[in-house]
Amino acid sequence: MIKRIPRTYRAATDKIVGRLFSFLCIGGFGAIVNLLCFSGVFYPLLEVTNSFIAYGIAFVVGTEISLVSNFLLNDRFTFGNLHARSWQARCLRYHATSISGVLLTFGISFSLLHLLHVSALPAQAAALIIATACNFVFHHVFTYGHVAVHTPATAANSGDTTL
Repeated sequence: MIKRIPRTYRAATDKIVGRLFSFLCIGGFGAIVNLLCFSGVFYPLLEVTNSFIAYGIAFVVGTEISLVSNFLLNDRFTFGNLHARSWQARCLRYHATSISGVLLTFGISFSLLHLLHVSALPAQAAALIIATACNFVFHHVFTYGHVAVHTPATAANSGDTTL
């Protein structure tokens, strides 16, 4: 029994490290998708509107397309064996977590830059590292976490409306 514990722990660690590697590779691909979509929208719009509007539209388009591509790839490859919820629920949860990650990146980067006077690039890099780690954990737990199973009598009394 004692000899099994390290092997079991190592197998679980190997799975998490494999998922993290996949998550990071897909995130890198998503960054490229985001930049391509952003520039494909921003520069043509810049010719017909002001830079503020062009930036806002390009940011939304680039972010959404990269979020959808990341969701589809992570849903299939990174978390493929953890489907405890419907596709729609996973997609909604993935978006909620990812948008939270964008806001977290902004908050950390802004705080480091303007409150602690860290240079812009290191502030953004630190924010991205922290937000990526948080996103991975939240996707693993919230988006793809196990759903509690209730018996019919318990579910009727609990008022559970879990997505």
